[in-house]
Amino acid sequence: MKRKLSIVIKVLAFVILLSMILAECNHILMTKDEESRISSFYEEERDSLEAVFIGSSHIFVTAYPFQLWEDYGIKSSVLGGNGMGVPMEYYCVKDAIRRQHPDVIVVELYKAYLDEKLEYISYTHGMANAMPRSANMLRMLTDLIPKENRAEFAFPLYLYHARWKELTQEDFEEQVCHTKGASPQFNVYDASAFTEVEEKETQEVPKTAMTYIEKMIDVCAENNVELIFTVMPYEASGKTKYQQKIFNKLGEELADRNVPYYNFFHMMDEVGIDVRTDFCDDAHLNYEGGQKVTAYFGEMLSERGLGEKGGKDSQWDEDMKAWRSHIKSKQIKMIDDKNEYLDFISEGNYEYILMVKDSSDFTAFLDQKGTAFDVKLPEGRCIYIYDDGKKSVYPADGGKVETEFNERWVQSTEGKKPAVMLDKETYKFSEDLKIFVYDKEINQMIDTVGINYSQDKVVR
Repeated sequence: MKRKLSIVIKVLAFVILLSMILAECNHILMTKDEESRISSFYEEERDSLEAVFIGSSHIFVTAYPFQLWEDYGIKSSVLGGNGMGVPMEYYCVKDAIRRQHPDVIVVELYKAYLDEKLEYISYTHGMANAMPRSANMLRMLTDLIPKENRAEFAFPLYLYHARWKELTQEDFEEQVCHTKGASPQFNVYDASAFTEVEEKETQEVPKTAMTYIEKMIDVCAENNVELIFTVMPYEASGKTKYQQKIFNKLGEELADRNVPYYNFFHMMDEVGIDVRTDFCDDAHLNYEGGQKVTAYFGEMLSERGLGEKGGKDSQWDEDMKAWRSHIKSKQIKMIDDKNEYLDFISEGNYEYILMVKDSSDFTAFLDQKGTAFDVKLPEGRCIYIYDDGKKSVYPADGGKVETEFNERWVQSTEGKKPAVMLDKETYKFSEDLKIFVYDKEINQMIDTVGINYSQDKVVR
């Protein structure tokens, strides 16, 4: 009897160990394009959010929870996935209610023009990989995923086993989201071709979309959660104009059901969206446009009483610093003017490394009259490295060398991790000056550029 019990215990221990190994392999091998952003919603303290935004990229590039917190004291998060369709939004609404039971859920209906449960199965992987296992998730997969594809969702290793050749260091590191699920974009696209279809022009809402919209209305009513629907503007023209007609029809359908609906195609002037500056491409608003939409939502939600009971929260205030750093980490990559770039890094709270080929030329460059760079190098944070035959390291203040450089990396004495990883090719650069910019707030190298003294543009 004891022998049999011992065997059973060993088998169970082996199964548990094997399961843990497979789970870790699944996590490492899965693509992580959206994982940290989506997972951030599930990492929130339960029942701590007042509002949740749900939908495709049209909402997660546009709604900014930290802006709502800073301006209105509203705690919110975005639960969104690329190409998310209306059926999947229904299951996300159920998850939002189960984990947060917010006062308001805002659902974006971009994919309401589809009459199918799933457009592309690849879109579903990003969401399914990040969602915790639950009865709701299993019902979602059973409902939306064809039988022949379910194995790859139940056992991601089945799909990703060959990806081991593509693995990078990031696959083994914990990914952190600093945005509460948002993903602001900073490109500027001239959407002057935007055409607004008059509200009176309508087309029937596809049956599948309308069925799941009604399911969302019902589940929110049952749980005493206010549901708000919306669509974000995009350059729908030509063959896609019919989509605007469907969005117009949605306005009629939802009015009949007494559900609030904000169609931003018809609210561009009211919100102040400029088609020349507020889009990042033909389908999405950029950060400037998103700030305007978020401000509109903030005013509307505050009128409903959200933010009044939030009070102060030191953790949200602390996390907001990382959000601001995240924004700057994206903005810096949009700067190509040399002097503007140098102003940006000198005014920011950055740790950076300057690699120069010739120190005298570098000094002469800094002393040039007319340059926009007023040199105030932060003591102890800026390091010169140049090839003098010894690969020497020189702190900016000219004091004691408190860094290490072994032709592979430089380690800052302030940070917990190396500020810059330098391989043997890194210091073999062709520009006069190479700059590595590191943000301690988000623990990331946010940019690397080259500068030639005689040229106006940075080299990327």
